[in-house]
Amino acid sequence: MGTGKDLRISEFVDQDDKRSVIVQASQGIMLGPSGDERLDEALEVLARAGVDGIIVSRGLASRCSRVFRGRDSPAMIMSLDWTNAFRGSDHPLPMMRLEHLV
Repeated sequence: MGTGKDLRISEFVDQDDKRSVIVQASQGIMLGPSGDERLDEALEVLARAGVDGIIVSRGLASRCSRVFRGRDSPAMIMSLDWTNAFRGSDHPLPMMRLEHLV
């Protein structure tokens, strides 16, 4: 170990068995929350279950940052791709032109 990449990977890969459980929690978020999701609670359940990492969007990361605090908490892995292709006219930020950034 020694490189930044190795150090970052060690945050979510068990150093004894070299295995990891990572859950993606950012799927379906690009359309915006429908109002009835309890994502905060779901992430807390995943953290208590002992997952090694959780993939989150930027907005979810700031909303649920407390889940990732502490030595025994899961690693935060941010999904940085973005698209506005699925936004309808009723979305708070409707699509003016199609964009997809990776």
